Amino acid sequence: MEENNIKYIKYYVFSTIGVKKVEAWFSPDGGQNWSSWLGGNIYDDHPHSVRDSIKWKITQEPTFHGRVKIILIHANNYMSEYISQYDFTILPAKPTNLSANSSYPYNSVILIWNDNSNYEEGYEIWRKGINENWHCISTYPSQGQGTGQIQWTDNSVSQFKDYFYKVRAYKDGIYSNFSDSVWVTTSPVIATKNVNLCLSSGKNIIRVGNTIHIVYSKDGKIYYRYSNDNGLSWSTPDKPHQALTFFHLLNTL
Repeated sequence: MEENNIKYIKYYVFSTIGVKKVEAWFSPDGGQNWSSWLGGNIYDDHPHSVRDSIKWKITQEPTFHGRVKIILIHANNYMSEYISQYDFTILPAKPTNLSANSSYPYNSVILIWNDNSNYEEGYEIWRKGINENWHCISTYPSQGQGTGQIQWTDNSVSQFKDYFYKVRAYKDGIYSNFSDSVWVTTSPVIATKNVNLCLSSGKNIIRVGNTIHIVYSKDGKIYYRYSNDNGLSWSTPDKPHQALTFFHLLNTL
């Protein structure tokens, strides 16, 4: 179960005297305390059996030990109850609308996401590169008030690399589901049309057909790489004439 979700507590009750009312209650500690009234249904005609449900919007704090009980109030006001047999977990609300952006000089990534939980202690930020495993790179403490958007900056990225991110909320060792993952590149913006480029600028990118070419300078040397999958992976030519062809192309645009 997850904070802010809607659940329907379904029940079937029987009374020889007649059913007057059915209520649902919530306990956060395995049935020791019943702190939240979840709703109820009144039956004025006092039927002997009822199959029905109670709508429950989960606004309770995350817990490992949630339980629900149904209280049946008979027509003579006698009460009987049924308590769920096992504990269940309520997760913090899942963060949504995660976005990632990197701009010049491409040495950081700004993440923005929607904070949907009223109880979280903070968020975990997870990252991976292409052909790498996910790992948690940082935590972000928050107030747990469903405050709208949260912004966080990753300053540990490298230039000319692709990254994937996802985040999740946590509270007392209980973790929300992950947000959807997003992709970002710390390479300069790709030109979508053929343009004239000068090699002295240090970093130059051009798209020709379905191939993206990049020339950049580092440590006094000039490097060339190309990508055939829209920048997801980059290759180095294994034959010198490939690079020479590209330099010629730059000079003739």
